[in-house]
Amino acid sequence: MEEHLQKALYIVRYFSFFQDLCILYSGHGDQNDLCAYSDTDWADDVETSRSTTGYAIFLGNGIVSWLSRRQQQVMLSSTEAEYCGMTEVAKQLCWICNVYEELQFKIGPLPLCVDNQGAMFLASNPAQEGQMKHVCMTDYYIHESMEFGEIKLYYVPTDQQFTDIFTKNLGKEKFEDGRRSL
Repeated sequence: MEEHLQKALYIVRYFSFFQDLCILYSGHGDQNDLCAYSDTDWADDVETSRSTTGYAIFLGNGIVSWLSRRQQQVMLSSTEAEYCGMTEVAKQLCWICNVYEELQFKIGPLPLCVDNQGAMFLASNPAQEGQMKHVCMTDYYIHESMEFGEIKLYYVPTDQQFTDIFTKNLGKEKFEDGRRSL
């Protein structure tokens, strides 16, 4: 209980010190461009060996949706963990796509940037899914989203991945760079 109280007080102090920070939506760039970044830190929880998934979705240059949470099951490889993380952001992107359609805006495939080429290959090649039967069937959602033209995958090198701030313990400099990018 005392440990949780100390952590809560740390968060309150952090927010009071940085209360001038905000998400800035400037007029630079195409404000209609949606772009998502997904990353997973494989088996980073020392107690449960579960992975942490994080994503960030940008509209133009400002973040509009983000997530950081532990995966519900233990993954056997980094590719599997990334693949399941990609599914989380695919669900959110498809929901955003549906909102746009209800507002009668037509948008093309939404870009999803990931740094694991194995997970990209798995999502792009349904023949490989047979080798991953132990992965939860709902995680094949990413493949269908690509097939229906709702999502298009792009490779982003790890050092250009915006979502590290949601999945990893970063040093002060990398944390501040990540915070600025959001």
